[in-house]
Amino acid sequence: MFQVRLDNLLLTSLENEGAWLIMRAKGNDNASATMVLPDYQAVFAPEFLEAARPQSVTVAKPRRGGT
Repeated sequence: MFQVRLDNLLLTSLENEGAWLIMRAKGNDNASATMVLPDYQAVFAPEFLEAARPQSVTVAKPRRGGT
């Protein structure tokens, strides 16, 4: 059965894949020296999933606009 959810496992997987991609790209002469790992949690908008299925959101809400 498929489930829609937003959890730390998803964020960790995205971060690991991003780090892997950056590591692979650094071995390539065409790679940009300015590659950085994005803040994936900052781009999620969990309030939409929380409105439909609150129990499916198990990550802390990202801090927006500073500390």
